Amino acid sequence: KDLVLPSTLREIGETALNGCSDLASLTIPENVQKIGTGYTDLPKLTSISVDSRNPYYNSNGNCNAIIETATGMLILGCRNTVIPSGTTGLADYAFANQSQLEFLLIPASVNNIGSYAFMNCSLLKSLIIPEGVDTIRDKTFSGCSSLEYLSVPSTVKGFGTEVFSGCDNLTSAGPQGGGYRYEFNWDTIPARAFDKLTKLQTVYIPKTVKAIGSIGIFDDCRSLNSIAVSLKDTKWAIKSQTTDGQEQITEIPLDYRLHVNSPVSTLTLLDDTINDLSKVLTRYIRNLVLSEYVKEIKPDAFSFDPLLMRDVPHYVYN
Repeated sequence: KDLVLPSTLREIGETALNGCSDLASLTIPENVQKIGTGYTDLPKLTSISVDSRNPYYNSNGNCNAIIETATGMLILGCRNTVIPSGTTGLADYAFANQSQLEFLLIPASVNNIGSYAFMNCSLLKSLIIPEGVDTIRDKTFSGCSSLEYLSVPSTVKGFGTEVFSGCDNLTSAGPQGGGYRYEFNWDTIPARAFDKLTKLQTVYIPKTVKAIGSIGIFDDCRSLNSIAVSLKDTKWAIKSQTTDGQEQITEIPLDYRLHVNSPVSTLTLLDDTINDLSKVLTRYIRNLVLSEYVKEIKPDAFSFDPLLMRDVPHYVYN
């Protein structure tokens, strides 16, 4: 339950503490110069401290965490952690499998959240990701089965894979302040923004969104039954590499593509003008609703590809 490390210790390797499922208290000695990441299976850990004489790591303000002094990166936390202001990031697996963690406030100084950082935090109810975080990596919230509210800022531009796998309480997604379980404030929705949300039922993409990522937007959204989106002014964002290795985003009109590859009961269009829906109305969309914003329908707007439109029973017009 308590691990006493010798003062002569210099390094703790990656995954060194894995499997210490009864460990309750951990103290890092003064001479430790390097600590790996990837510690999991520490569900009973409640006390973490670093010797105050250690120049490489700290537990600033008795925060119950290990902070790398040079970078401000939080290496390991527990259910009693209070992330101190000035922390710049959360390392891979920082809170993984902390099954008793119910609440955590992430300060505005954090701009980087690692892979698996909150994996299997099954009691975590809500989380607000601060402005400045630009990427959410692989399986960051995987297994957070109690997560009822998640707020994602406009600075997030990229998502890893299976970010939300097992987040069964995130059933609705929409703009911040709308009372949705999953709220966002994007002008560009990154690829895989909603993937693996298997219980997601409704998605509202406001007209303020100007571009949508081209990969895996609704992958494995098996319960999705309603999407509201504007197509007229929205672009389809595709990432590519230039010859010098720099990443760039190319945008093309979304009128021609909307990847919906699971049955959706209703697609609601928020546009004032309906242009070309030939590549939008796939066989997975059961009903089409034109919102009160619609003022004009262009000629041939409802021309369609018979292959894409196969099995569509009917449309509904308001």
